[in-house]
Amino acid sequence: GWYLADLYGMILSSQEFETLYHLDHQNIAFKKNGFWGIMDNYGKEKVFGKYDSIYTKMNDLFLVDFYGETGVVDVYGEWKVYPQKGDVFLLENGDYLISSYFQSRVISKWGNELFTSENYLKPFRTGFIEEDFESNFGLIDKNFNQLLKVNNLFVGPIVQDSAFLFKNESGWGIVDISGQILFKDDKRFEKIIGYNEEYIGVKIDGYYGFVDLNGKLRVANRYEGIGLYNNGMANIKILNKWGTINKEEEIVVQPYYDQIGLFKDKLAIAQKNNRYGILNDSGKVVIAFDYDSIFRLHNRNYICVLNSKYGLINNQGEIMFYPKYDSILDLDNGFVIAERKKLSGVFSSSGVFIIPVKYDQIIFD
Repeated sequence: GWYLADLYGMILSSQEFETLYHLDHQNIAFKKNGFWGIMDNYGKEKVFGKYDSIYTKMNDLFLVDFYGETGVVDVYGEWKVYPQKGDVFLLENGDYLISSYFQSRVISKWGNELFTSENYLKPFRTGFIEEDFESNFGLIDKNFNQLLKVNNLFVGPIVQDSAFLFKNESGWGIVDISGQILFKDDKRFEKIIGYNEEYIGVKIDGYYGFVDLNGKLRVANRYEGIGLYNNGMANIKILNKWGTINKEEEIVVQPYYDQIGLFKDKLAIAQKNNRYGILNDSGKVVIAFDYDSIFRLHNRNYICVLNSKYGLINNQGEIMFYPKYDSILDLDNGFVIAERKKLSGVFSSSGVFIIPVKYDQIIFD
């Protein structure tokens, strides 16, 4: 079984539990005798163990299953929504959404009914609610106004919390959060890739290009594949090879490569003939295609791999040391642990050794 102990190994509760896990910094869910409850960090029981399950904490409230029904309790076990059939969702503003395929309701944190629907409702994006009737979808805004009628085959976010993509039998469209339809009934699109930097990647007549939020074609559908725009650049595929274009559709990286990653700090990892190198944003090769693998660290440097040995490249595309280590561990704090011949050391993100590679083990906090 499980016991609750502090950081020094002192047992805080003599009780034995089937399962324990932290709900947050102050509350621990426990399972005992087949039922779930809540206790504090010192083992004091706050919510008696009587629930079939406890999950989804928000605003000091918890969803619980109780005898096959779902309800909401606070951290002291007081019912905020009594158990009932159907699904219960906690909304970010503290309200509750109770949904079934017969009737759905939004209840305020004070207990009064705010909105009802005969369709199934579920939280969608921040403050928005999706409406579902027999796999036809609509969208309701934060004030319970109908943004989209329940006649769409698909509804999804296209711009973070400001516009939504929808598809129905008439074609594709976009609606903004005020309810204004930017375009609709567009049957050109065979596929939507996604949106970034004001351009939507689309497939038209078997080829890929970009349109704007009004559906106007901005980059011609002439490519075998595309990636989304990032820092003003998008990867494109021509004759089964990848290159990069800018917003004016000028080629800045010639299509010579098997793969090209996203440009970050004006550099991108690329693959050619099963070898990896690094390009800058003008298409120049700054790290030759000599490596079995290259991947980017959180500190913006790169690990390069050759013959199962690891080296380091800085964010300027300069080799700090060639692959000679058996492993490299990025600590995500400006330091990296390197191991060679079972001995370890530490170097900074600038490639300066802090601890020589001569220790059997390095433990870090």
